[in-house]
Amino acid sequence: MKKKSFKSTITFTIFFEAVAKKGIESAHNLELPSDILKAIEEESNKIQVPHVEIRGIVEISLKKPDAIDIIKNILVQVETSKSSATVNVTYIGAPRYRVVVTAENFKVAEKAMNSILERIQSAVSKHHGSFNYIRQESKKTHQQG
Repeated sequence: MKKKSFKSTITFTIFFEAVAKKGIESAHNLELPSDILKAIEEESNKIQVPHVEIRGIVEISLKKPDAIDIIKNILVQVETSKSSATVNVTYIGAPRYRVVVTAENFKVAEKAMNSILERIQSAVSKHHGSFNYIRQESKKTHQQG
């Protein structure tokens, strides 16, 4: 009897974590009554979903009159790219920008960061600029579902 109870607990845990990550829409195919779906959503919002964060400083220099606009466009494109990771770029002070990638695990975050850095470096080199990346400490975090 204990095995069955333990197994169903794991199943429920996985289910609630999935709803916390993907939203209540992931449970609609179960055709549950709306009051049950609402209760599931409320409980799922209490779950802290583990995430990882990779940070780095990007230094970009261009010797063009419209360098600010070019750099801004490059970084906006990186922030709005489609990925399973969240990308946030903040201005530190010329020529430095902080790039933070948040994802569900380090593998996804590293893949996203590498893609971002390649795209930035490629765009900067097309404009005959200089590019440098300084890696910062990575960390695990928990976000409310």
